[in-house]
This record gives sequence, C-alpha cells and structure tokens, in this order.
Amino acid sequence: MAGQDNLVHMEDLGVSNLPSWKVRTKMHLIRKDLYDIVEDGVVDIKDKDQVKKDRKALAEVGLLIEAFHLTTVDKVTSAKELWESFENLFKAQTTARLMLLRRQMTNLKKEPTEPLPMYIAKAQSI
Repeated sequence: MAGQDNLVHMEDLGVSNLPSWKVRTKMHLIRKDLYDIVEDGVVDIKDKDQVKKDRKALAEVGLLIEAFHLTTVDKVTSAKELWESFENLFKAQTTARLMLLRRQMTNLKKEPTEPLPMYIAKAQSI
C-alpha cells in the first residue's frame, strides 16, 4: 500500500494523553522497525547500524510530542532514555492524580436531602 504512512494520524504527546500516545507511538515504531532499539537501547555503541537506528527512533519520538516537551528531548542522548523520561514524568503525575481521586472518593457522601441522581452525577464527575 503505497503512501500508507501519510494516512496515519498520530496525536502528539501533550499533558494528559500518555497512555494512548504510548500505544500508538509503540505501534508506529514497530512498523518502522525501531521499537526494539527503544526497548533495549544501543547494546554495542560501535555498531553503526544500532546507533543509526537509535537516532531514527529518537527523531520519530521527538516529532510526535508537543513543543513544551522539547527540552526533555534536548537533555537525552538516546531513544530509550527519552521513552523512559516520559514514563517517569507521567508516573509522578499519575500518582498525584490517584491520591487526589482517593481523597475525593473518601470524602464523597450523600447529603440526606440530596437527590440520588445529583449524588450519582457528583460521583461520576470524579
């Protein structure tokens, strides 16, 4: 299928879309035969093919992020390091979000005069 690459829409990594971005980017890298270098890193720095593949993977991932993430790209030297830095960045945010949700769920109580549909809506909004 000629030109199939041009038909795939990839959403850039933003503030809150790491899970979906990660899956789509992984599939994109697998299709380009670059995911193994992201997963394993460069095993032999003298192997020019591995180094070239790592640069390509770094570029592919770097092109699929919002501009405010570019400082992260600038600080790393490999595709694996970039991938891991995004995971670590979002892991901290995920932990904080889970703690907030736990607190909100713990404090969620139905008031005696509150209609059940309003209480359910309040719970669903969390």
